[in-house]
Formats: sequence, C-alpha cells, structure tokens
Amino acid sequence: MLQGKAQLSTLVGETHRFEFHSNYWLNLHHFLQLETLLRESADSSLLSPALFDQLTVEEVQQIDSAISYYQQHLSKEDLRASPYQRTFRQWIITQVGEALETPPDSLASHVPILTSLSAFYKKYLWPAHKASIRRVLQANASFINQYEDTLASQLELLTHSYWQGEKIRVDICYYAKSTSWNLRNRPYTSLYPTHIVMNTAGEQEELKGNWLELLFHEASHHLIGTRTGFVAGTIQDVCRVKQEIIPRGLWHAYLFYFSGKVVQEALHHEGVEDYPLYMQRNGVFRRYIPLLDLHLPTYISGEKTLAEVTIDIVNGLE
Repeated sequence: MLQGKAQLSTLVGETHRFEFHSNYWLNLHHFLQLETLLRESADSSLLSPALFDQLTVEEVQQIDSAISYYQQHLSKEDLRASPYQRTFRQWIITQVGEALETPPDSLASHVPILTSLSAFYKKYLWPAHKASIRRVLQANASFINQYEDTLASQLELLTHSYWQGEKIRVDICYYAKSTSWNLRNRPYTSLYPTHIVMNTAGEQEELKGNWLELLFHEASHHLIGTRTGFVAGTIQDVCRVKQEIIPRGLWHAYLFYFSGKVVQEALHHEGVEDYPLYMQRNGVFRRYIPLLDLHLPTYISGEKTLAEVTIDIVNGLE
C-alpha cells in the first residue's frame, strides 16, 4: 500500500461532469465565518448551550480568539469574490492532510487560527458535518449520474454556450456562503476555473430537488456571464436598441429560470410533481418572475428567439 500524502484525498464522489470533495479545512473555515456573522449580526451562535457546557476553559478561549480574528480580518470579505478569499480557497482545497502545509505569505496569520481550533472542530462538529455531506451526496448521486448529460445539453442549447470539458470541482461543506444581511447558507461559485461550494446544513427542511437545482444553477454560471456571452449579450443588445437601462440582474434571473426549469422537468420524470423553482419559492428577483413565467417558456420551447422574449420582458418592466 502506498503511504503518505499521495494516498490522501478529499474526493468523495465523481461523475462524468463533476468531482465532489469534502475538505475538512474548508468546512472549518465556513463554520468560523458563519459563527462570526451570527455573533456580530444576531447575537446568536451555531453552538448550543448544551455544547458550551461541555467545553473546557481553554476550548472557549480558543473559539473566542478565532472569532475575534475573523471579526477583525475576514467577516467583511466576500467568500466568493474577494481576492483574499479566492487565494485562500484555491490554496485550502489542496490541503488533504491533518496539517496545513506551504501556505502563501498572505495567509500566514490565518493558518494558525485554523490550526488552533482544529481539535475542537474535529471533536464536536466535524463527525456530524462529514456525515451530512456524505448523506446528501449519496441521496443525489443517482439523479446526477442519470441526468447530468441531458441537463448540460439543454443548458448549452438555451445559453448558446459550451459546457466546460474539465470536470467541475464541487466542494461540499456543511455551511457555505452567508453575509451579515442574509445569514442563510447558500452555495456559491467562482470562475476561471469553475469552483462550486455547496452546503448541506438545513437539507432536511428543504424541498426534494432543491439541492439538485442549486447544483445545476451554480454550474450554469460558466454558461451565462454578467456581461459576456449570448444571454447577457442579447439583453444588452435589446436594451441598447430600445435605449433602456439594462434591468439589474436580469441575466441572473434568466440563469435561475433556465437551470430551474430543466431540473424541474428532470424531477418530473423522477416522479417529483409540481416542483416549484427556487426563485419562486424564495422570491428571488420577485419583480421579474411574472414576466419570466409569461415569456421565457416560449423561448425554451423554441417558439420565439431570446431577443424576442427579452423585448417582451423589457417592455413589461416599463
């Protein structure tokens, strides 16, 4: 048997288009990020009173010290887009062992914080978090394997873009992206290369299919850009000709709708009836939803071009 780091891996599942990872250190980072935001914004904690009663004085001090560091240096950093967080994430996903090795100079003060809290996290939280990650992946693996090629092809057709050739890396974490104004866990994606962070916390309360829809939503970010690509370009062209300001986030609303609709149809084939799209259930782009429901199906069915339905949608917003 091979020994050492070469044998270690965070890989917990793989399909034709995705590779799924469960990274201990990235999970610890997301726990600290959310715990910091809860203490700052809601005077609350992820840790129950019963758990606090079990902690030693030293463990409480270690937690408080880590939270203090995150408050001072990281709580305002965007997990998805800030240069620091991107550097951190690109490095931390390479860490597969019990020790953190060769960090970039910019992370020198951050690494000891994670190391100091590792024993606490491993003892009290990681077993349940790791089990949740494996449980959610296992519950959704069959669907992903069966439908990923079909869904990718449908999304390529709708966006006039190509699904990337390399497998998309998905790091599954118990907690994911939260902000001080929205403390809900949400998955997020960074591009170049495409890297998705999915969460599992709260999955028992979510509607069947929710995790799958969000996975393919996040994966669609490399097909629909903010200002580039067929979808964003069509919206820009329509608004330029009409001399209208581009509706804020309309490209993202299209992304929600397209990815939601193709997953909804696949879930229907699996016997999941009347699955409501994530954006409908959560009021995402609430102002746009009636117009999207009215016009985008005619593009999806091939009856109209995207430019034609975008004109109708922009006219409806006037």
